[in-house]
Formats: sequence, structure tokens, C-alpha cells
Amino acid sequence: MMQKILQNTSESKPQPVPAIVFLYGDHSGMPEKAVDDLVDDVLETWGVVFGITDITLGPSPSRWNRSQQRGEIIHSIAGETGGQYLAVPENLYGTALDSILMQLHFRYELGFKPAAVDGKRHAVQVELDQFHGCCIP
Repeated sequence: MMQKILQNTSESKPQPVPAIVFLYGDHSGMPEKAVDDLVDDVLETWGVVFGITDITLGPSPSRWNRSQQRGEIIHSIAGETGGQYLAVPENLYGTALDSILMQLHFRYELGFKPAAVDGKRHAVQVELDQFHGCCIP
């Protein structure tokens, strides 16, 4: 389903930025390569993934063979795309969604030119200086 969403996003004009929100306990697993490929696909669209689950469900049981599969994949994809996975009481799902929408509203994009274009993901450290003014010219 995510592939369909991302494909639809890339074919639309103007191109929207997908924000995908999962509402479930993330008792899931996928092969490492499949998760990495899915993260790459989301990042190519500038998309972001979030998850909301009932806090009473607790973490999923660790039954995945970590050498071949990654468990709790939505936690992983959310973290790698700049999203977040929220565990809240069921009656606060609306508040959690408001928090996600607020994060998307204040989202900024930074760009940089890599030293070498190799088609791989790399960690980037961003440091911000404190700004002491009301407005940026």
C-alpha cells in the first residue's frame, strides 16, 4: 500500500509531500533490505512517516530474527524519515494527530551538496546558532 501512495505522490502535479500516519501497535517485521528500500522510497518523495498506538498495548514481543529481519518497522521508518511514533491513551489519539499536524506545519527542509554523489544515505549533523532577533531578513 505504501508503494501505491508513494507512486501516486510522484505522479501528481504539483507533487505533494506524503505524510503517512499508521494507527496500530507495530507488531510487524520485514527483512532488513526491504525496510531500507522502503525508507529510500519514502525519502525520495520527501515524505515522512508517523505512528500512533494505544499506550496500553506496550512494545511488541521481540520474536523477529534480528540477523534477518527488523521488528517494529514503523518505529524504524518513522525515525529514519524524520517522523515520530507516539504511544498515547486511545482517548488522546486526536491530540496526538494534532501534534503531528503541528510538526508538519512547522517543518523545514535543509539542503546540502554532498562531497560525492553515491546514491546512498548518510548521517548529517546540523548545528543551529541561537538567533536573538524577531525576524530573519
